[in-house]
Amino acid sequence: MYRRRPYFKCYFCGKYSKNIVLAYIDGAERYVCTRCFLSYILHEAIKEMLKYGDEEDLKHVVRVLEGINDLVEDNPLAQSIRFVIDEWAQKYPKPLYIDELERKWGYKFKLDKILEYLSSEEILTKSKFLGSDRLILSPGNMLRNLLRRFPSSKGFFRDIVKAVTGLAVVRYLADPKTRKFRMIYATLQALAACIDDPDSEPYYEVKGYRCRICNNAFSSKTEIKLHILKQHPYEINCDIDDNECFLKYVSEITGRQLGIWCKHRLFIEKASVYGVRAINRYFRYLLTKGAIIPVEGEEIVVERKGDKYIAADIAWGRVRERMKQLERQVIRGRRVI
Repeated sequence: MYRRRPYFKCYFCGKYSKNIVLAYIDGAERYVCTRCFLSYILHEAIKEMLKYGDEEDLKHVVRVLEGINDLVEDNPLAQSIRFVIDEWAQKYPKPLYIDELERKWGYKFKLDKILEYLSSEEILTKSKFLGSDRLILSPGNMLRNLLRRFPSSKGFFRDIVKAVTGLAVVRYLADPKTRKFRMIYATLQALAACIDDPDSEPYYEVKGYRCRICNNAFSSKTEIKLHILKQHPYEINCDIDDNECFLKYVSEITGRQLGIWCKHRLFIEKASVYGVRAINRYFRYLLTKGAIIPVEGEEIVVERKGDKYIAADIAWGRVRERMKQLERQVIRGRRVI
């Protein structure tokens, strides 16, 4: 006899779901729906990497948060968060008065709600300006610690502003009252599947190319293709412009790892599961806007043995690995009941 799976009430959003994780949160075991759990783990992983990580962690977090901002750039919640932090950053180290911000405010969301979130994330908080009754926005503990820990160069300040902006957007993602950002869920789950996929391959920096026939090295694809066509025309039996043929006669001279090659279909599958309707726009954000692709490197999409692969920046892999570590820490018995 078929036994129907029971529904459980999610600790965060209060909705009943069959897709439940049993996790140790806030001092007790809680039932959490898979969407809220993903939001919670993403938020906690990023916050921990910002609090305790080194410069490399900051670089990875900034890259991922830039990608998240790309995926939600049209969302009015994200736009209002960015506006507040950008206004503060443009005036820093001079004070930003709340009444100045109120005069410029043109978003449908109340400014107080945005400031409440920024304060809860220890990014920006209200305080009185010395010797005045006027309220200003001051750095919260998180932002203050980042400014103190890392060099005060223009580049690092810009990265810190990007990091705290992205963190606030992720905080909205974890809020059960907020409409969920489907593209972020789909992307995170596709990347998780990619990392666990035994067919996924690392994407390395290409420093040059070596001819497998004569062992000569060249700096670019164009140079080595011309070399093969001129020097070895009778030794090749396929179209050198085809990627599989090219790799048959050419080996790449690689450097450091830049990312991971992820199957294109993983993103399609997860996008359909999480209700991403505008698939073409989704891939435009992933690829042309650079939401996940490595900042360095030449290729972003390749085809191998009939499968299309997308290059995902190593930073996404590092954040996803940290999320998996946190999952193991908070889950006493992960299961879909």
